[in-house]
Amino acid sequence: MTDELPKITRQTIGPQTDPIEPRGEAAMPIESQEAEGQAAERQEILALVTTILDETLGIELGDDVDLNTSIGPEGIGIESIGILEVTVHLEREYNIEFADETLEALLRGTLGEFIDEVVKQRTAVATGASTENSGSW
Repeated sequence: MTDELPKITRQTIGPQTDPIEPRGEAAMPIESQEAEGQAAERQEILALVTTILDETLGIELGDDVDLNTSIGPEGIGIESIGILEVTVHLEREYNIEFADETLEALLRGTLGEFIDEVVKQRTAVATGASTENSGSW
């Protein structure tokens, strides 16, 4: 049986100015915590979208797909009915809602823009704000 050693990061071995300051995530500046949280949230959403595409639409994202790849037929290959299926799954999973105008814009956008829109919708739900009919991008 092999015990795993904890991962050593800059936060756990870096210099500390206050001997009782907590280490790890709590010791990072708020901006860094927010950036890390957003990156983790984007990664979580990307993983879910990838799974939905594969299991629901039979679209497997290759190594050539990145956040700048178009979602539509000229990129990943999602048609309007496909984007509807993906968004319905996301709406159920995250208790969010996409406006019709947003769905149309999603088909013209990139994978990264799609992920950003899901983050925006989740943030709106968490803060109680409305994004209905935003169609901002």
